[in-house]
Amino acid sequence: MKISNITNNWGLKLLSVVIAFVLWLVVVNIDDPVISYTHTGVMVDVVNADSLTAKGKVYEILNNSNVISVTLIGKRSVIESIGKDDIKAIADIQDLTLMDTVAIKVTTTKNVNKLDAIKSDINALELSIENLKDVHLPVNVNIEGSPAGGYVVGDVVTNQNTIKVSGPESIIGQIEKAQCDISVEGRTTDISTSADIKLLDEYGDIVTHQNLSTNIKNINVTASVLATKAVDLVYSYSGVPSDGYVVTGDLECDKKAVYIAGKPSVIDNISVIAIPATAINVDGKNDTYTTSVNVGRYLPEGVRLADSSFDGNVAVTVNIEKTVEQIINVPVENLKFINLPAGKSAEINLGGADIKEEGGKHYLMFKGIGVSGAFDDIEGNDITGYVNVQAYMDELGVSELGDGNYSMGILFILPDGIQTYDDYQVGVTISDKK
Repeated sequence: MKISNITNNWGLKLLSVVIAFVLWLVVVNIDDPVISYTHTGVMVDVVNADSLTAKGKVYEILNNSNVISVTLIGKRSVIESIGKDDIKAIADIQDLTLMDTVAIKVTTTKNVNKLDAIKSDINALELSIENLKDVHLPVNVNIEGSPAGGYVVGDVVTNQNTIKVSGPESIIGQIEKAQCDISVEGRTTDISTSADIKLLDEYGDIVTHQNLSTNIKNINVTASVLATKAVDLVYSYSGVPSDGYVVTGDLECDKKAVYIAGKPSVIDNISVIAIPATAINVDGKNDTYTTSVNVGRYLPEGVRLADSSFDGNVAVTVNIEKTVEQIINVPVENLKFINLPAGKSAEINLGGADIKEEGGKHYLMFKGIGVSGAFDDIEGNDITGYVNVQAYMDELGVSELGDGNYSMGILFILPDGIQTYDDYQVGVTISDKK
């Protein structure tokens, strides 16, 4: 065949092809053949789910079985009149089987009676059914970041401190705590904010589930930001040890200063925290005594301890030792008169019971009490006594003293570690000055 024969009368040949195609369309439309068409991504509606809820159950759809493909079979004209939105797939929970499946019924909202067939690739909804469980959890506030230098976080207050969580029993079992986060990074003033509540497992990961619900989603949180300051601790004690024992030296403690926190207007006026003597009582003790004192109990109102790692307990030790007694000969000339009325003179009566003569000198036999070693290098000349004549007159309620003999008390100035329990009296002769 020659090429020229093919190309001869090409216009007539093209026209014949077009006419043939038109005739084919006419025939097809007149015949309206049966065809099939598949719609994908059709969602299954679940109805009567409240029948499970009423029994305290909750369900979860498995294997994405609520998303199906639906195939329509029928005449072209019918198929083309039905869109995806006209297809309805329904699973009625009341049709639940022992295998926890529900049949999927497929239909259309139009021309369903004109279809030859309608079918889906998935015939049953697969479910996981569990008991529905409710729990109440405390809401923890997690502080993120740190305030500015010299500041700490004080009280954290929420408008609600518990949350009700409902969901499948297996999911509820994964929840370790409910938590909300607030940031105090660089703050010098109080913060008030609304914080979302998160449900966390034991690893700190967020627990989510389509059937998990809470009665609240967020809470209001207010956190105070307090200034800090270092202050000294001052201790004292009360009580008397057992007979024959005394407190020696200063109190020993494992903390002499603490950081406190509060509003600047409050802590600016605080320089020391005084622990009352009643907190450390040595009544009847006969050995070194150690006790725990919680200094937090003695902070002024509006003030707290700044160090969150310090529980406020301080160990305080009172050294208690057994005493010994020793007689010390105090020269009589070491006994001085003070506040003697004008125009009067006074002399010690050397015949008193506590006064002795030795080597031509007179001494007051003073009984000192102290711990072992307290009397080392102590001599009579180291002790001075004062007779306060005016104090004696005040005690008697008189303004003048006549000439005569009187018995007056002595106030001793003693070296460290020495004391006396005796009330010393000395005979005194009062006379006019010559």
